[in-house]
Amino acid sequence: VSQSRYQRGFSAGMYYKYPVNNNLTLDALAEYTTMHNVGGDSSINEHFFTGNVMAKFENGWNITSGYSTQTNTEFEKNLSEISFGYEFKNKIIFDHLLVQIGYKNQREYSSNIMETRSSFGALLRCQKNF
Repeated sequence: VSQSRYQRGFSAGMYYKYPVNNNLTLDALAEYTTMHNVGGDSSINEHFFTGNVMAKFENGWNITSGYSTQTNTEFEKNLSEISFGYEFKNKIIFDHLLVQIGYKNQREYSSNIMETRSSFGALLRCQKNF
């Protein structure tokens, strides 16, 4: 029997940028979060982990790989992704213009059932500083 309790949690993250050489920089991000009494329900605890690595090449190209997992007492979700992109250096209209395409695979396990979804996507990110 679950009881009503205050939701509480903890999160910690780390970001690191490593210049491999003049043409390549690696950006890494890791984050862990734990939540107890999710939504005030004492029977639900959730845990999240996310890790990403991006290789940025001096000529504007990048490759990003990521993994994320979410678990609680009822299910487990895993997400893997990879994307390739290009950041345009010609800043006539936007200060940053990034185009990326990628593949995502998501798996969810619950009640002895595994469901898998895969997709391809595109991202256009524009940034204008004022």
